[in-house]
Formats: sequence, C-alpha cells, structure tokens
Amino acid sequence: HASIGNMHATNARTHCYVPPRPTASVRRSLAAPSSMAHATQTRSLGAAPDATELPRIQLPAACSTGRKKTIAVAMSGGVDSSVVAWMLKNEGHNVFGIHMRNWDEEEEKGVHTEVSGHCSSAQDLLDVRRTCQVLGIPLKQVGFVKEYWTDVFEPMLDLYMAGVTPNPDVACNREIKFKSLLREAIDIQGADLLATGHYARLEYTTGVPQLCQAKDATKDQSYF
Repeated sequence: HASIGNMHATNARTHCYVPPRPTASVRRSLAAPSSMAHATQTRSLGAAPDATELPRIQLPAACSTGRKKTIAVAMSGGVDSSVVAWMLKNEGHNVFGIHMRNWDEEEEKGVHTEVSGHCSSAQDLLDVRRTCQVLGIPLKQVGFVKEYWTDVFEPMLDLYMAGVTPNPDVACNREIKFKSLLREAIDIQGADLLATGHYARLEYTTGVPQLCQAKDATKDQSYF
C-alpha cells in the first residue's frame, strides 16, 4: 500500500501488518513519503508552507536510482492528498493527480447532480481541479463505477442478506484503490509510483514492505 508516514526502525511497541507480496507489475509502485502535515480537512488551500518546514519524502530503496520518478497521487480534493502532491512536486518529481469516480450519482438520483454545499462527487472533482491548477500538475480522471458495483456494492448487499455487517471501505481499498486504481496508474498511465494521503508508515527492514502504525497514534490511519 502506498501511504504517508515516517521511516523509523522497528521497536518493541511497533505493530506491523505484512501485506501479501505484490506482483512484479506493481512491486515498484510502493511509495512512502516521510511525513505529513496533518491538517483539519478544509476546502481551501490557503498559503503554501515553506518548503523547509516539511521533511523530504523517502522513497523505497528499490526506487532510489537517482532518477526523478513519475508519481501518480490519488487525489480526493482534501488536504492530505493535496499536501502529498505538493511535497512530491517540490522535490522535483514528475507528479500528476489521479481522481477516481466510483459511484454514479446522476443515475442514482435520476437527475443531473449540481454542485451544492455538501461534498458531492462533482464538488470533489472541482476541488481536485483547483488544487492541480494551483500546483501546476496534470489531472487524470478515471471511472470505476462498474468495478465498484460488482466488487464492492453487490457483495456488501449479499453480506447484509446473510446477516453479516460488512465494511465496504475495506473492500473498496482492496478491490478499487489498491487494485483497479493502482493498475490504472502504473500499467496504463505509466507512473513509477502511486502515492496516497494516508497517515501511516512503511518499513522495508525485512525486504518486504510492512504497513505500520504512524508515529503519532492519534493520527494513525494504518488500519484503513
């Protein structure tokens, strides 16, 4: 999983999850920015922080060839992913945003979805576009409505009918974000890496990526 976090030596209190070994086509796609300015979610960028205020992003050792990378940043329109894109660009990488649409609001409601005060997908897309314009990076839009319906939504309904309480967010991460989106970013869009705005840590002490708790437990998102 490409996530946001700090690289620190494992200690006795570190709780780590060892994910399955990725396939060769996506093995090079694991990126771990070294830390994150974790701010309250807001819909305005405000003044950009001084570049010296944020640590440098540490890429996996296997990717440390000296060549600047092409990195896709999964962008939601929120602060976390926006800051990640800014950090990576500030370090000289070739960065582009990638925004996915997983649900067809127009089909659900039967009318055209206007941008309103709530966080609709249309509003999210506007926020992402504005962020990419400010940062001066390209934006790729991708749709996984069919995949989400088949691999996340329908299985969720089946589990409810079976008397089980599902967690569709976990299924979405597994089937959409780190499968369909990762494949799109690496195999189709040609990125070297995919970065997200999750607050966690990645460690490579065993040679296999380990997803670990963030140094600041109050902000940890490794469970997600």
